[in-house]
Amino acid sequence: MASSTERKLEQSARLELSLPTKSQEPKTETELTDWIMQQLTILELVFNENLTPEMKRIYAHDLADLEDSLAKAFDRARCELKFFPKIAELRELAGVSAAVREEHDDVEARAAYQLVIHSLERNGVDAGIKHLPERVQYAVRQCGGLWQFNERLQIRYGGDGDPSFIDNRSPIFLQKDFIAAYKAFTVHKAMLPELTGRAWSHSLRRCARSLKWDRASITLSVASVGSKSHLPSRSTRRLRISRCQFLSH
Repeated sequence: MASSTERKLEQSARLELSLPTKSQEPKTETELTDWIMQQLTILELVFNENLTPEMKRIYAHDLADLEDSLAKAFDRARCELKFFPKIAELRELAGVSAAVREEHDDVEARAAYQLVIHSLERNGVDAGIKHLPERVQYAVRQCGGLWQFNERLQIRYGGDGDPSFIDNRSPIFLQKDFIAAYKAFTVHKAMLPELTGRAWSHSLRRCARSLKWDRASITLSVASVGSKSHLPSRSTRRLRISRCQFLSH
């Protein structure tokens, strides 16, 4: 049975180690992603590493904005590094610092936040979020959905008893939550195949069975509340045991 190293050698035989010329550079998003995955496979061979498909997709997404300088980054990584590079290292080799990337992400997230506000002003809550980009939809859902987003967007004013009171903290925290969710979308999308796999589904079913048992114990415990004894009943002790077993899964 062929080892992982032998399989990589077979893959590398079909890859182009030479840097792409201007006429060979990827044109579409799919071509760029495929090219980055090929370069990562070459780096795996050079540094004797193994990346999961999900991790490769994260690399491809976080490096896609460096299309013009990626060839230089992969070339320098093969020649200058001693260990498999992190995403931040490849960006630095391409001439982009982590601070610049963070600033870029922050500006993009704030623009997406304003996009949701403009959509609410123009279309209202009933229009939903399906017309928004997928990444923006994810961030809105993480903030509680569009209706909750709109509610948190409101500034609270005092009533007749305190007319000078103004509470503008809710929109501030809403923007903070939205930006964090928007930035986390990359990891979420890369891990989605793994989270929806058979192993994850099995874990969810096991937790659901434990939760159903826990609820049954809670029902028994509530039924024993009317007892005259102040000592823990058997159903209460069983509730504690079931909670421990549920948390241990």
